[in-house]
Amino acid sequence: MTFKGKVSVWWCALIAVINGIEIASAIYAGISVTVGVGILMLVVLDLILIPTLFNNRVTVTKKEIVIQFGFLQKVLSPKDITRIKKVKGFSAAFAASEDRVGIEIRGRNAVFVSLKDNDAFVKELMRINKRIQFMI
Repeated sequence: MTFKGKVSVWWCALIAVINGIEIASAIYAGISVTVGVGILMLVVLDLILIPTLFNNRVTVTKKEIVIQFGFLQKVLSPKDITRIKKVKGFSAAFAASEDRVGIEIRGRNAVFVSLKDNDAFVKELMRINKRIQFMI
């Protein structure tokens, strides 16, 4: 089953503001080495951030969970999940929204995802692995 990722307005605004600042500085300061480096950094940042708007999903099967966030991909085993919890806030994660689900995995760091239907995702994981603890 595939769950589509959620993208908040603030994520789109962040991309727009970063691009706007760099474009405005290029117009104001003119083309120089410093502005050229800034534009190059902006292109690299856009190559990381913009694909997350279109390639943002989690696919759950009995054998694996594949988290796709832009060009980043992480594969988890459902049997290694110990706990799932709902989280609100900002942290480094495979998420473009502050409404997140934290997945705690035995022996590894927690993974956070943000999906359009977090409840259905949690139910699907708990159906596959009955030993998962769910915390609100």
